[in-house]
Parts: sequence; structure tokens; C-alpha cells
Amino acid sequence: MRLFGLRLLQLIPVLLIVTLATFLLTEFLPGDPVYDILGPEARPEQIALVRQQLDLDAPLPSRYVSWVSDALQGDLGKSLITGRSVSATLRQRMPVNLEIAVLTQLLALLVAIPLGAWSAYRAGRRFDRAVTTTSFGVVAVPPFLSALILVAIVAYKLRLLPNTGWTPIGQGIGENLRYIALPVVTLALTEIAVYSQLLRSDMAATLQEDYVLAARARGLSNRHVLMREALRPSSFSLITLAGVNLGRLIGGTVIIERIFGLPGLGTAITQAIPAKDYTVLQGGVLLLAVAYLLINLLVDVSYTFLDPRIKRHG
Repeated sequence: MRLFGLRLLQLIPVLLIVTLATFLLTEFLPGDPVYDILGPEARPEQIALVRQQLDLDAPLPSRYVSWVSDALQGDLGKSLITGRSVSATLRQRMPVNLEIAVLTQLLALLVAIPLGAWSAYRAGRRFDRAVTTTSFGVVAVPPFLSALILVAIVAYKLRLLPNTGWTPIGQGIGENLRYIALPVVTLALTEIAVYSQLLRSDMAATLQEDYVLAARARGLSNRHVLMREALRPSSFSLITLAGVNLGRLIGGTVIIERIFGLPGLGTAITQAIPAKDYTVLQGGVLLLAVAYLLINLLVDVSYTFLDPRIKRHG
């Protein structure tokens, strides 16, 4: 708990930098954002209203403090296009990204860990070569192409799953899983390939350690040696990459959202850019940045559970 508090304190300067960079998104744009939003034919009363909404007449430091203060209270302003609360919009869309990211990571780890562990145990043999070759082939295929192939086969030819649409989990978990299955599998394919090869490399080295050789000499089963003796100390790189990828998956699935017609956060942000809806853009970027930082904080703290020596050293 003490380590978590220390890491949280270290995160405060980073959060300040993130909020400042997000707030200044509109400041570094060329021209006047008011005319970008309303167009050159805007009437004076419209200009005055938008300036008031964006608080553009106040000094920059004052606007920043006010924006951060409102954000800490959950108020990210209102959309300049729809007039709807930005916080409400993001709350509606964030569960889509969270569910996709979490299910993708769970599927990827459930498949990659046994694949990587057994490949390490059978290093250089037929199974290992087959997994390595397949992994390189999967990584070489862009996710959007994998999505199109899966849609063509599973949705159109076999008609097993829908190709587009979304059903919230509150309206039935079965229907929700039917709509989310193809996006999750599409994203998990690349993660499985990368995770299995990363774990295979680390575990192959761990299997040569003296304590692992001693466990084998005591006659312990292969399963025990792989999963109890070698997996945990070989998981640092895997946990780090999984944490980084979880943050990336939350906000980096824009193309997948488009292909499968998902009402996610990435779609909201990309729609806000051409519409010049700066409040939605700022709120979405801030939410993704904070989520990414918090996930990496949890990954950092998780190292102490993987190896207690880190805690003792700290």
C-alpha cells in the first residue's frame, strides 16, 4: 500500500503535464477557434456565445485552472455541436472500449501463456518452430485486414456472427458477446502472437536457471516446473507489454470501431476533429491519457507481487 501511494505521488507531475498539454490543444491551432467552429459568416451574438462557452476571454492561466478544477469534479463541458454534456457522452462510449480491451487481453493471455510456455519447453523443436512461424505471419497481417477476412468468412460465408452493430451488456450478455466476438478475436490475434513469442524468449532463459534445473532434478512434473517455477519470474516483460497494450487498446481501436460499427470512444474523438467539437476532443484525449497512466501505475505496482525482492529492495 505504501508503494502504491508513493507511485501515485510520483504520478501527479505527469498528470499536470498531461492536463496542460490537453488544455492547450486548441491554443496551438492556427486561426481563431471560434471562426473554425462557426464559419466566416457567423453573427456577433453567436461569436460571443461560443467565446463564453469556451471561456476564451479570460487569461490563459485562469482558464487552465478553471478547466482542471471542473474536470476534477467530472465536468468536461458541453459539446459545441450537440450541446450535450461531454462527460455523459464519454461515459456512454467508454464501456465499449473497456469491454473490448479487457476481453481482448484476457483472450490473448489465456492462449499466449500456454503457447509461449510450451514453446519454451520445446525450444527448437517442431512445435516451437510452427508457433514461431505462425506468429510472425499473424503479426505481418494488419488488424484491419484480419477484420475484413474474419467478416468475409465468419459473418458473410458461415453467417455465424453479425458483422456490424452493438448491443450493450445490460440488454443481454449473449447478444453482447455475439456482436463483440469478431472485434475481440481480430485484436487478440496480434496480441497472442506477440505475447507468446515474448514469453517464450524469457521463459527459455529462465528454464536454464539453477533453481529450475534443481526442480527438474527433484522429479517435479513439467507442468509444475513451467507454471510454478518458471512462469512468474518470466512474466515481467509480458505484464509490462500487456499493461501498455491495454491502454493502447482502450483508445487505439478506431479502425476496428469503424469496420464493426461500434459506438466507441475512438469514433467520438475522430468525429469531433472534422466537426471542430473541441470540448469533446479535449475531454476524450484527457480521459484516454489518464486511463493510460493509471494502467501503467497498476502494472508498476504488480511487479512487487511477481517478485517480492523488488519490494524489499525499495
